[in-house]
Amino acid sequence: MDKPRLRSWLETVLHQKQYRLILGAGVGCFLLLSLLAFVGERGFWEVYKYSRHLQGLEGQMRMLQEENQRLQRQVTGLRSDPYQVEKLAREDLGLARPDEFIFEIVEESPPDPTRPPRDRQEEQAGTVGKTRK
Repeated sequence: MDKPRLRSWLETVLHQKQYRLILGAGVGCFLLLSLLAFVGERGFWEVYKYSRHLQGLEGQMRMLQEENQRLQRQVTGLRSDPYQVEKLAREDLGLARPDEFIFEIVEESPPDPTRPPRDRQEEQAGTVGKTRK
């Protein structure tokens, strides 16, 4: 091989390597930027999490606004309607008129199925806690 031919071949090889190097660097930068856009600070994943959190907060805000409206209607009703005041006092506070009696019905709790039957029988007989000799 003579020198001009070798030189042209060498330039061709270097030119191809430069092309591959530039192409590889471009693809590498693209992949790196894509990765950072997805998982980096203020990336797609973080924006997605914050948007889901924002949706949850907006739902809570709507629910609280509805409850606030309901309470405002209740306050308005209590200020204007004495029947509602009496109903609230009877139901929530357990108040009664002087000539009325309030009966409270208390149901007995069912026996505990996890305890052995012998302990339940003793409890029914009233001997729980006593020692035997």
